[in-house]
Amino acid sequence: PCSGLGVISRRPDSKYKRKPQDLAQLTKLAGKIIKNALAQVKPDAHVAIVTCTLNPQENEQQIEKILKSNKAELACEIHPSSKDHLVEFFYGAILKKK
Repeated sequence: PCSGLGVISRRPDSKYKRKPQDLAQLTKLAGKIIKNALAQVKPDAHVAIVTCTLNPQENEQQIEKILKSNKAELACEIHPSSKDHLVEFFYGAILKKK
């Protein structure tokens, strides 16, 4: 789950559906899902995380929290260009379980 704020050009209703408290709840839920995914895979396996937002709380800060737990390492991080002709944004990270 993510706020979807990176696809407002395609889904303008998103900005009217979201409230500030939604971001904290979505971030917390996503963190639980990521931790659960890492718990389900064997060491050296990879887990991909993709969101359709540029919100650092849902992206980089979320990954930093996971990495601080020392249960995974960052294998790859994707930051698409803000000059993308689609005017849509997403974030991606691949974690490798330790």
